[in-house]
Amino acid sequence: MTLVAIFSLSLDLQYMPKRPRHLSRSLVSVSCLGLLSLSRREPPPLQVKTNVKLSIGYINVQCLRTKLNLVDLFACSYAISILCISEHWLKSEEIPFYSSIGDLVLANSFCRTVHGHGGVAIYVNKELNFKELNLQAFCREFVIEITGIVLTHHSTIVLVVYHTGNELEEFLSRLDDCLAYIANFSMQIIVSGDFNSHFNYSLPAQYRLENLLRSLNLYFCNRLPTRGPNCIDNVATNLSSGAFEVSVANPQVADHLAIVVKLLVGTQVEKATDWHADYEFCYRKINLGVVHHFIQIFKSEIVPILHDDQVSTVKIYKFFCEIISVFDSIFPVKSRSSRMSSHAQTRRARRKNVGDWFSHELNMFKFAVSLLYQKYELTQDRMAKEVAFSRYLRARKLLNQEVDQAVKRKNADAILDSQNPCKSAWKLINKCRASTQPQCDFSPDVMNSHYLNSVEAILQQIPVTQPNGVGDVEAQPTVFSVWRRVSKNDVLKIVTAFKNSPSQDIYGFTVAFLKSVVDEMAPHLASAFSQCLKLGYFPNCLKLGKTVPIYKKRDEKDKNNFQPINVTPLLGEILEVAMKDQLMDHLERNSLLSDRQHGFGKSKSTQTALLALINEVIDAFESGDSVAVRLCDLSRDFDCVSHELLLGKLSQYGIKDIVSDTFKSYLSDRRQIVDFRGASSGELHVRHGVPRGSVLRPVLFILHMNDLRVGRSELLFADDTTLVGRGSSPAAATLELEESFAGAER
Repeated sequence: MTLVAIFSLSLDLQYMPKRPRHLSRSLVSVSCLGLLSLSRREPPPLQVKTNVKLSIGYINVQCLRTKLNLVDLFACSYAISILCISEHWLKSEEIPFYSSIGDLVLANSFCRTVHGHGGVAIYVNKELNFKELNLQAFCREFVIEITGIVLTHHSTIVLVVYHTGNELEEFLSRLDDCLAYIANFSMQIIVSGDFNSHFNYSLPAQYRLENLLRSLNLYFCNRLPTRGPNCIDNVATNLSSGAFEVSVANPQVADHLAIVVKLLVGTQVEKATDWHADYEFCYRKINLGVVHHFIQIFKSEIVPILHDDQVSTVKIYKFFCEIISVFDSIFPVKSRSSRMSSHAQTRRARRKNVGDWFSHELNMFKFAVSLLYQKYELTQDRMAKEVAFSRYLRARKLLNQEVDQAVKRKNADAILDSQNPCKSAWKLINKCRASTQPQCDFSPDVMNSHYLNSVEAILQQIPVTQPNGVGDVEAQPTVFSVWRRVSKNDVLKIVTAFKNSPSQDIYGFTVAFLKSVVDEMAPHLASAFSQCLKLGYFPNCLKLGKTVPIYKKRDEKDKNNFQPINVTPLLGEILEVAMKDQLMDHLERNSLLSDRQHGFGKSKSTQTALLALINEVIDAFESGDSVAVRLCDLSRDFDCVSHELLLGKLSQYGIKDIVSDTFKSYLSDRRQIVDFRGASSGELHVRHGVPRGSVLRPVLFILHMNDLRVGRSELLFADDTTLVGRGSSPAAATLELEESFAGAER
């Protein structure tokens, strides 16, 4: 049965509700289900082909602000890695608010400044490395609008062009200049866009455009209609014809069809960085359904280690090593290719996310709208064709409304069903923000050496001014020399308070795993931790940290632009929290922390620091004085703390004997590795600083800074120091401030 017959018998959209609150079941049953029963066809399910790792999509959207969700649905349905858009209709002031579409982030764009509408943009997958191309000099509104990027690991340039059809001569001239400039890069080129040239007809303008591209070794790939019977959207490339596939799709976004280019094997895989061949990429999958095996072995083979009468540091070390060994045997590390399947993982994640709101009914509605478009194309009678097109436009508008409502309902449910609605709302907001994580071109061993060597370089520039290792700390009469025992309830309370995170520590432990076994392990862990504190011993296996380089900003070729984020062993973190609680109790009970330190203490925060500064300024103004302020941010300060100096200051604060020995053991013989997406470096010793990622890190640092006294007034918030100078005139205030700063440097 033909589509025309199907529609004439079963589908009449004139009775569709104009303002549906949700997708009408009568609409589905009357329109879609009736149509399906006659045509014996099922709507194509939402699918993502995982065998294609790089797809480029082009679409003329005609106002992105009203069709964002439909565009996201199109990008997800066809696993688009690079999305080229024309006619986004956004101003330059608006484009930052549309910096992401799902997992695609805005890479480059051109916006009109004088006239409305128009504009082009390129969105790329977060996992792809790219650089912007500055093509503004070749653009002119209403004539040619063009933007582009370079895929750095594909040696490919991607451009998107929009031509309104005006001033053909200038369009061809500017396009010629632009492509000649691009040709100098000697890379693969893919140009997509709305050229407003009828490629399926033999016309002089079309010949001139094709000849221009041929002169630069480019050719057009599409001859299928993209707007009604005309082919005015196209893709040009210098790739060989066997390196890609081109297809046309109807995402129901505008009156233009979309073009999808799938790069085939040999051109689709992101080129591995040079160091990848020297490393094994590993991952560990934790199945919480088999944790009972871990508990059985733990009770039968590991617990007896602590039951001997003579518990030594060797046995404690063996106890924790056996826990790690059993965990590793049950949840082993697996290897994977250095050519990481990040694109495939992203596509699966996007398919799951879209599946949360893209229901079967909505899929059938989308299918019905596509059939309406096909009816419009097949209709020959002029009047009937206009009626068919009108119905199609109404249905497409309703589809857009339904998609928007479905996304809003999903987001509202995610917020309202959450235990922390505010956090869930910010999570949704941050998900829409553009963020890219460039691939690190430096090997894990290079980054590990860099992080430690950079600290050594800073320390060599710091003069030693306190040879006694104590600074200006006065000895305290109150002594903290014995730890309290760690109880089962202490362990349960600490682990329960851990924030849920999928991050794995150096041994693969996660918070979710630890929470699933803590009820059985708590009494034995409490016994082991109590023995550690009794012996003044922190096990070496719990002092190995995993550092992950995270890109911050600016040039990704600079190692300094990758911030080291450390993950400490979770078992060690339990012991650290127990130590921190007892240490803070000693410090606060004896009022040993400076009132000028506003970081990490009870009833202290950025608000109290700001209020203290405001009060200082107001007091000076009321006294008729001038105020000068200097804000100081110390470079790598946490990492540059001397262990000897810190232990000396701890002693002056009354930390003696076994407690002091425990901190000495905690700080000594620390090691770290750098892990980048499963590739790990060798271990290196950390000789300076308070351990990254440790819960003790901020407490130890504020103790290290606690004796800072450099002038009339200073405010501290961890490593951020605010120096204040006062005087009868601005010059006098500045002079006092400079003297305070000189004292701080000493």
